[in-house]
Amino acid sequence: MKKVLLADDSHVFVNLAKNILEDNNYKVCAGVNKQIIYDLLAKEEFDIFLLDLKFPHSSIGMELLDYCLKNYVDMPVVMISGTANIDEAIAAIRKGAVDFIEKPFDRKKFLCKVKTFLEREDFFDVSSGQILTKIEKKVLKLILEGKANKETAYILKRDIRTVERHRSNIMHKFGVDNIVGLVKKAALINLDESE
Repeated sequence: MKKVLLADDSHVFVNLAKNILEDNNYKVCAGVNKQIIYDLLAKEEFDIFLLDLKFPHSSIGMELLDYCLKNYVDMPVVMISGTANIDEAIAAIRKGAVDFIEKPFDRKKFLCKVKTFLEREDFFDVSSGQILTKIEKKVLKLILEGKANKETAYILKRDIRTVERHRSNIMHKFGVDNIVGLVKKAALINLDESE
């Protein structure tokens, strides 16, 4: 039985996620504060860690992410947040989180995402990043900086439709359908190579 560690300050979310996972034969241990999570990590081994990025008035989410990346390198960490933005997603994924789930979530998609990470032995295939053209690399860099299509078009002196086409091509080449997936893969390649 796969074991899931769940850390979130919302009792409602913890109960919902726990019920979904337990109904699908996962063992779930959950905590709503830092000390409980540290205690659970010390006592048991987990196959995946679902970690809330935004605990109220603190940086506990990032602190726990750093701790796990240092001490539990084989355990994938998926960040969860109801107030997600691109900067937070980039920061968490660049640090080493394998993905980002936004609340509220669709139950089936949530379960599918957890299953995917528990069944995969490798989390990244960065070779696709090497097929980007020079202009696509420039567009990607601006995406990673949080620039919208309109801003990117202005900076690169291109038509916005051209930028949208490049963005679509980049997503296709990386095999992703959302910005979080793109950030996750792009964080692991050197965009300055071969420029």
